[in-house]
Formats: sequence, structure tokens, C-alpha cells
Amino acid sequence: MSFSVSKQMSDEYILKTPVILDGIGFHSGKRNVIIVEDNIENDGLYVVQEGKRYKIDPFAVSTEQRTTSIVEGDQIIAMTIEHLLSALHALNIRNLNIVFEEGNEVPILDGSAEGYMQLIESEIELIRREVDVLEVTETVRQVAQGDSSRFVQIEPSDSDVMTIQSTVSYPDSRILKQEYIFKFSCLEDYRREIANARTSFPFTIESEEVIEETKSRLKGAIFTGENKNVNIYSSWNTDKTRHENEVARHKILDFLGDLNVLNIELSPRIT
Repeated sequence: MSFSVSKQMSDEYILKTPVILDGIGFHSGKRNVIIVEDNIENDGLYVVQEGKRYKIDPFAVSTEQRTTSIVEGDQIIAMTIEHLLSALHALNIRNLNIVFEEGNEVPILDGSAEGYMQLIESEIELIRREVDVLEVTETVRQVAQGDSSRFVQIEPSDSDVMTIQSTVSYPDSRILKQEYIFKFSCLEDYRREIANARTSFPFTIESEEVIEETKSRLKGAIFTGENKNVNIYSSWNTDKTRHENEVARHKILDFLGDLNVLNIELSPRIT
């Protein structure tokens, strides 16, 4: 067995008042409105669509469109939830309903997790309760299907600080390789190093044909200007990124969001 679960007392934050998130969807380009509210049942994270609750857990997740979605059978219930889940992970919010009032995609905002944190953080309060804590006891390695160069490896550690190393390599692009090591000891670490890292197109987009194809596929993507929500690595794009190694940092943001689908607190003693 590579994991163990134990009961522990833990700090947790809950929402005092509901928070509205209103904006365009990255894939659909349409307006989406969601309300995040405290889950008074205290049974985890849920998506609510048309009055029906869907538990966020690994068995309900699809990543087919290069985004994290909650599905039921062939039906997509909620799309692009990973950035919001990452912010919730950092804020230590474990019981929440994500209620869709319009659309089925979490608004992309600026392409990072920073906007969600700013809207939610002022409405939370601290409580303490007993929770299940998952601890890694043996090294676990998961390799991407059909590509052994892509993998996630989790190792047990004696440290009380979670360490995440992100390495990305795109040899045929302007990025080539990026790496970032994140030591996650508190919320301020996440806020300073990870929260504002935008999603990126690491492959060079040069031709007008490729640009138009990308715009038609990702209708809510804004490539340049004050309201941009994605980094483009291309000769025609002169906008600066927020971090030199922003792609690697954003992968950590996504990873923490995807960890949150476990709906359980994770012991920090992992690498």
C-alpha cells in the first residue's frame, strides 16, 4: 500500500458569504456565472448544475480537452475547474459548492488563480475540525499513456514542507526547457510564487492560419493587451510574461488544482 489515511485535527477555512464569479469561458468564449458557497453538509467539494449536486472526485474527472472537467457519462457538467480548485487548495477550503448559474465553464479571468483568491479570500473564516489526512508511504510514479517522457512522481519525505518540482521541455518551441522548485509551507508562498502564473501556449504560433485555428478552438483566449489571459511564445508577441519560468510555475498551479479532486487533505510530507 502506497498511502495511509488517518484522522487529525486541522485548520480549515469556510466561506461566510457566497461569492459570484462572472466572466468568459476559455474554451467557449461565452459568459459564465458561478456562485461559490459554503457546503453546510461538510462532505467535500461539489459542482451544482441545474439544482443537482455532483461530487468532485477522481471518478468524475475528464481531461480529454486538455482541461479538467467534471463529467457524468458522456455529459460535461463543469469545465476548466483546475485554476479555481488550485486557489481553494491554497486557501485550505475543503467544503464548498460551485453553483453554475449560467454556462458550464469556470470563468478564466486572467488565466491564473490570482483572481479567484482575491474574490474569495475576504469572505472566509477559520475553523478547526477533524479531517481525513492522506499520507504517502511509498514512491508512486504515473506515466502518461503513450509518452514515457511525461510523468508525475510522488515520494514520501521527512520534511513538513511540501516540495514540488516542475520540469517542462518543448524542444521545438521558443521555450526549450523550464524548471521550478516550489516549497509550499504557507499561503504566502503560493500567493508570491504560483498564484499569478498564467496558462501558456508553449508551442510557437507564427502563421496566421495557426493563429486563427487556435482562436476558433479556444474562443475565450485573449492573446495580447491589458485583458490577456494566456501567454503566447511567438515572435509577433512582445508582451512580457510575469515570470521567467512561468510555464513551469503554472504546471504546479494546475497540479495543486488537480490534487484537490481527491477531496481529502494531503500530508505535506511529500516531494
